[in-house]
This record gives sequence, C-alpha cells and structure tokens, in this order.
Amino acid sequence: MKLTEQMVPTLARALGSENVEKMQPATVAKDFAYFANEIAGFYYRLGTLRPGTNSGNHRTPTFQADDSAIPVGIRLMAYLVWDHLAERN
Repeated sequence: MKLTEQMVPTLARALGSENVEKMQPATVAKDFAYFANEIAGFYYRLGTLRPGTNSGNHRTPTFQADDSAIPVGIRLMAYLVWDHLAERN
C-alpha cells in the first residue's frame, strides 16, 4: 500500500487526476502476491474499452480492446519507472 500511495501523484501527472480512481484491493493475479512479498509492487488497471462499446472479459472470444490505450500504458509505465527510480536516489 505504501508504494501505491507514493505513486498516486505520478499516476495523476501521467493521466490527469480525473482519470485516476483508487479501487479496493482485489485478487486478480495470484502470481503477483507472491512477487509482491519479495519486492514492493502495486497493481493498476489500464482501461482499454472505447466509450460506447462492449467487451467480454479477458480470455474470452468476445474481448475487445482499444489499441489507442497502448501509448497511454507505455507513457504511464515510463512515468512510474522514472519517478520510482528518482525517489530511490
């Protein structure tokens, strides 16, 4: 939770605070918990559904993702890495 709180300002700067929503913890990736016990980490969701469209869940034949989310995700990851490394130095 500490790392999540530290990175919220980065999320807001990269995406705009109106696009950042804190969610309740969820069990969405069982491997993640194992790794997070070894090194600090946090999980975020990047919206990939174009407004006005429908999609099935991940790993279903009806899943639809909007490819325009890819550059947003790359920008977000770059901001997170940069800020996390800057805080460690």
